[in-house]
Amino acid sequence: MQPEPKRNEPAKEPQHKSEAPRGVRIDVHSREDPGPDRFWWYVGVGVIVLILVVLFLIIPGVKGYKAYRAMQQSGVPETYVTNMAKLIEDKQIAEAKQAALETERNVALADAQQSLETLSSCQNNIDTCKSEAASQKKQCDALIDSFSKDADTLKSDLATCQQEVKTAADKTTAVISDAARRLCCVQRVENPASNSYAVVESRIVCVQDGGKPITC
Repeated sequence: MQPEPKRNEPAKEPQHKSEAPRGVRIDVHSREDPGPDRFWWYVGVGVIVLILVVLFLIIPGVKGYKAYRAMQQSGVPETYVTNMAKLIEDKQIAEAKQAALETERNVALADAQQSLETLSSCQNNIDTCKSEAASQKKQCDALIDSFSKDADTLKSDLATCQQEVKTAADKTTAVISDAARRLCCVQRVENPASNSYAVVESRIVCVQDGGKPITC
C-alpha cells in the first residue's frame, strides 16, 4: 500500500498576545463542616454564661426580694428599707475612717515604741551616770575624810606648837625679867631713879619710866 498523501493544513498564526489570567474559582462546598465538636463547645460556653448570670444576677435579686418581703412582713418601717443605702454608705465611711484611725494608731505606736527605746537609752545613761557619780562621791568622801583627819592632826600639832611657843616665850620672859632685875638693881645703886627696864634691839636697858617695873 502506498502512503496516504499529506493534506495541506492551514498554517497556525503565532500567538503574540498574552492570555488573560484565569479567575480563581472558589468552591463554596470545599469549606470544612464545623462538626459536632464546635457545636458542643458553643453549648458549653452558653451554659457557663447562664450559670454566671444566675449566680451574680438572679440569686442576689431573689435574696434581696426575700429580705425585703421578710422586713415588710415583720413590720419594719418602710423608712428603714429606704434608708438602707444611706446606712451602707455610712458604714463604708465609718470603715474608711476606722482604717485611717488604724493607720494613725500604728504610726503613733511606732512613735511610742521609738520614744520608749529613746527613754530606755536615756535611763541606761542616767543609771551609768549615777553609778559613776556614786563612785566619784565615794572617792571624794574618802578624800574629805582623809583631809579632815589631816586637818585635825594639823590643828593638834598647831596647838602643841603654840603651847610650846607660849612656854618658850614665858621662859624667855622670865629669864629676861630675872636678868633685867639683876642688872637694873645693880644700876639702881648708882641711879636710884631706875625703876623699870626695856628690851631694845635685843639688849636690856634700864629706864626710869615707861618700861616693865622691877623689884629689887
